[in-house]
Amino acid sequence: MALNINKLSKPSKIGAEDTRLKGIGFDNLSVEKAAELRERVASNQETKASVPAEIEKKPEINVSFEGYEYKKVPVQTLIDAPAEWNFFTVPSENKLIDLAISIYNNGLLQPIVVRSTGSEETPYQILAGHTRVSAYRLLYKLFNDEKYLEIEAIIFDKDKLNDTKAREIIIDTNMMQRGNLSYSDTVKCVSEKVKLLKEQGISNIIDVISKDYDIKKTSIYMFTKLDKLIEPFKELMDAKKITLRNAEKL
Repeated sequence: MALNINKLSKPSKIGAEDTRLKGIGFDNLSVEKAAELRERVASNQETKASVPAEIEKKPEINVSFEGYEYKKVPVQTLIDAPAEWNFFTVPSENKLIDLAISIYNNGLLQPIVVRSTGSEETPYQILAGHTRVSAYRLLYKLFNDEKYLEIEAIIFDKDKLNDTKAREIIIDTNMMQRGNLSYSDTVKCVSEKVKLLKEQGISNIIDVISKDYDIKKTSIYMFTKLDKLIEPFKELMDAKKITLRNAEKL
């Protein structure tokens, strides 16, 4: 039986000014586009059984990170991590909508990870979950349901989590949660992880990364070399027009 889209709660004016929307995107969403997306999300009858169990069970943060609390936080209080920290390829619109469909049907499977900033206006910095936050923003924009104005979060105190550890969380969560990282993103992750572990005085860096990311030690050496490639070659590598081994030779 098809879902009656007309009975769903929706904003009276798409793009209308709403103080609760501060920091929420999709400001240029047209009425037509909003209607199209609303129907696409609401009519997709995905069930919880269709969501792979490993997504729910897979830990997102390294167990060595301690001293955090868990609670819901207002979406409008969140700011993104600096671009140089969160260097990952932005998911396509279709992937964002697929995630919104999953959240709409199943709820949030993994809380986001944030760090306190000390700011009253934007007290939380996103370390993991930028796309989940975008999905919440889209869902609120489409359905005007206030439950999407708050999101479950694991919160670290800024005084207990320095920049090095914060960046490590961003890298680790993307490596562990994303099953579709591009080659260039994977290369960047491994190279940045090496740098961060060096900053912390870790001696057995290759062993640590191999265990944390479940990749061969020889691959780690290769990835650190590939990070030195110029961007055009990385693009060819991502497009699979050159193999990793050939890229390494370059």
